Amino acid sequence: MSSLPVRRRSQVRFSVPEPMPQGLARPRLQEQLTDLTIKVAALLAPSGYGKTVLLAQWARQQNGNVIWLKLHQEDRDAHFFLQSLVDAFQYFGLNLSYWKSGAILETSPSRALLALLNDVNNHPSDLTLIVDGGEHLSDDSANLLNAFVDGLGEGHRIFVAQHEASSFQIAPFLASGIGTEINAGQLRFTEHEVDVLARTFEAGQLPPSDLHGWPAGVMLEFHAQNNQLQAGTEHLLLTLVRRLPEDIQHALPALSVMEIWTPTTPSVLHLNLPGDWLDQVRRVGLPVLQQGKAFIPHDALREYLQDTLQRDQAQFKTVQGYAAQQADREGRPYAATLHFLAAGQIESALSMIQNLVPGWYRTANWKIAIDLLSKVPDGFLTSELRSLLALSLGETGEGERAETLARRQIDLFPTATAYYALALRNYRTNNFDEMQKSIDGGLETIRVTPSPTNQRDTIQLLRSQAVLFISSGKPEAALEVAEDAVSRAMIYGDNSLRIATQSVKAHIMRGMKYDSEILLEQYFNLYKSSINENPHRMMPVVQTYARQLNRVRRPRESLEILKEYTKNYGEIYPLADFMLIGDISLAYLSLGDYENSLETALKGYKFSLEHDHKGYLSSNLFTALWIYFGTDRLQEAEALLRSSLHQIDQTPPRAGDDASERAFFKFILGVPVEALELADQAFTFDQVPETAAVLLSMLILHQKGEVSKDLGHKLREALSLYSEDHALYQVAFSKFEPIFQAYKTAGIEKNFFDDLLANAYLIGQIEKKKLRLTVIGHFRIDINGMSSRLGYSTALETLIYRVLHPGASQDEITVAIWPLSDLARGRGSVQQARRTVNRTFQTAFKQPGMELLQTAGSGRRNPGWMIDTEVHVSCDALDILSSTDAQTIQNLYKGSFLPSSNHEWVIDFRVLIARHVARVYQAHANALGETSDALQWLMRAAMADQEPDTFERVMALSRVLGRQEIERSAQQALEALREGHAPYLTHWTN
Repeated sequence: MSSLPVRRRSQVRFSVPEPMPQGLARPRLQEQLTDLTIKVAALLAPSGYGKTVLLAQWARQQNGNVIWLKLHQEDRDAHFFLQSLVDAFQYFGLNLSYWKSGAILETSPSRALLALLNDVNNHPSDLTLIVDGGEHLSDDSANLLNAFVDGLGEGHRIFVAQHEASSFQIAPFLASGIGTEINAGQLRFTEHEVDVLARTFEAGQLPPSDLHGWPAGVMLEFHAQNNQLQAGTEHLLLTLVRRLPEDIQHALPALSVMEIWTPTTPSVLHLNLPGDWLDQVRRVGLPVLQQGKAFIPHDALREYLQDTLQRDQAQFKTVQGYAAQQADREGRPYAATLHFLAAGQIESALSMIQNLVPGWYRTANWKIAIDLLSKVPDGFLTSELRSLLALSLGETGEGERAETLARRQIDLFPTATAYYALALRNYRTNNFDEMQKSIDGGLETIRVTPSPTNQRDTIQLLRSQAVLFISSGKPEAALEVAEDAVSRAMIYGDNSLRIATQSVKAHIMRGMKYDSEILLEQYFNLYKSSINENPHRMMPVVQTYARQLNRVRRPRESLEILKEYTKNYGEIYPLADFMLIGDISLAYLSLGDYENSLETALKGYKFSLEHDHKGYLSSNLFTALWIYFGTDRLQEAEALLRSSLHQIDQTPPRAGDDASERAFFKFILGVPVEALELADQAFTFDQVPETAAVLLSMLILHQKGEVSKDLGHKLREALSLYSEDHALYQVAFSKFEPIFQAYKTAGIEKNFFDDLLANAYLIGQIEKKKLRLTVIGHFRIDINGMSSRLGYSTALETLIYRVLHPGASQDEITVAIWPLSDLARGRGSVQQARRTVNRTFQTAFKQPGMELLQTAGSGRRNPGWMIDTEVHVSCDALDILSSTDAQTIQNLYKGSFLPSSNHEWVIDFRVLIARHVARVYQAHANALGETSDALQWLMRAAMADQEPDTFERVMALSRVLGRQEIERSAQQALEALREGHAPYLTHWTN
């Protein structure tokens, strides 16, 4: 956390605003806020709809458990935003022990956020965080806020007030049922509210629509005094400003460069105003909101004054320069940079930017880099900054602009970063020859030209080289280069870059002969380490992990992860939505949902055409055509293909899968001989033949009445690695069934084709996940039939309690497992335990996002706990309690319930189980009559329930059967029991 910027922290942003002199009380909306039982609410409306005033009124009525945070320009940077959150909670007085314990660590904002969440969730009372000014959030800081919302425990809430155009999106939270939206329509002043104000200020009638965009109380008061005036904002402001003394009138536009006004603000800008200038501004009715000891001018007022200031460019630049110096002193580099640029002090702005660059690289903060660098005139950009701008444009999908800028930089003065930006563009346009030239140019530039970015550029160029090798059919060379890049990234110490290199290595390994489950484990761990990283860095990891899930026949989980990612980041990172659309289509295909698969593939194909992404055009087209072919829509397939021939011809060929795609295109066009030749090329590309090429070759040969032993072997080999490709023959099974029968009849891979024919219709049938709890005699957890290494813990005891008590509420679990804690603190413990259980089983099932333990409604005080319906949970204790078969119970009852726990509920449950066991054993003994077997079951019953009556029955039956030694033993056990000792049958036989 020491990587966070150091700055002088102002307390103003953390104070709840004071009441406005003419504030409008809005009980209807305040009650709505109070009654909310969700985790996050967004107030979305333009300036002037009363968002801040409403939230401030509500906050002042609470019992102090409200944290206020007003955002500003710096919060576009995720590091600054995280520190703002910490400052706000610190100002509130929250115990930040977890945060402080990690303060010496260098870490990413997302990782540091976990420490803050631990502190917040350990607070005994429910808290509400109000974030005012959400429009200041960037994509990255909005992602951080999303993660903060996700990590909040039940009872805590967040209210976000923002303009409608903002990076923070409420939609995902609405979809998941934990969010709500209060929009401009709901914030509009009702006729009743306007009537109340009119009576208060003795104003005439005014349509509610005239109040929007202006603080209602101020406007009506002004109308009461000047009801002949028009309602236009500019006209009202001009009139009010003219009521001020001339010196304040003339200085006020200059003050608009500052977001916060204090009595000393004029001196910062070298203006000479009387000490009571703020009082006079408020007295004439200008809209300023008091927050702590400072005042916030309303957006409408600042915009009006800024327009006035712009007319005097000399003064505009002068005060912008002073504002920049002040922002720099306060440790606000983004605000300082913008002020310096506005002042025309470009060199000072570049100096500020240069200090931000390492952080942008470290967090892949491309959009912020674009936002700031695009404001600098191109002629002033240094080679490093122009190259960074080109790279940032390329990384966010603006390929043509990136290429133009990178080539311009290379012409002016070659940099490795510019070459890397160009290589990225070459890859996405399938221009592999140019890509190799760009990589070579970048590596040569590194060799001859010292630069502070050389280490990073070397790693990035090696990543590109690895991708180029795998695209050219050289997997071993690709893996060697990727491992070099990973090693360099580890030494370099940049977590974001490490994830980027590891994702490339993971992509390469998928095409080689590695065990699928072992790879899945590696990809899952990589996925976990990338969660909450920048969406740009996370995307290729999500893609690789989702593809591997599809490969191990878990397409539903693959689809869920892909859709979750695009839902959360699609709007703020559109390139990811496009790059993942092909994988979404293939997941649908594996599930047998052919219409959705086709629709998605066509959407990806059209996007490729519109944005000139040649690398994805053929693959999406191939998927769509194969579904048309498989579902007997050949005319549609041929029409689509013929309309696309020009684009395909303009697309540089790729090796391997591209040959399979082009072979199929020839087949659709009715040229089987050329199709067969292209399919043969695909066989030589990789370690394993392409499934589509094999299937197509089999189809063409079958039309000629031929079978091929070699093709039979190749199909078995291909499907053994590319198991997701079963979907290819399943969608067209009516065409491949006779082919497979012919191979089976010919004795070629008979068992293999038997299996294909038998399982062809088992499409998308996913078994439920299985969780087995063993709690009798010892503790063990089995995952999908395999023993895990999970040991007993208090967190897992909460799961066991819920499994054994299906209707249990959160508070019931709390009291059972934390009986000595007060309820508020116990709730924090039980919520933390639920999060721990969920994280544990996300890892155990290799399914991030899975919530084994769910609640009936986030934000409720005492929600019920539910178990994920996709998981089949069984438990030996439940099996015993639900059984009346003595032999079944004897096989399960091997000791006491949860022997590691001494909680009162556990002791009570032991007794419950023991009594049930004893009743079943006694009933079984009764059925056996006066026999030795009956005596043995009675002895088991006595040892289970340890009740005097049961031991007396043992004595009676042993006497009838002449078993004096057992009678004596039972008598001794009974005496021990009466004396308070543990009874024991010396002749006990299990």
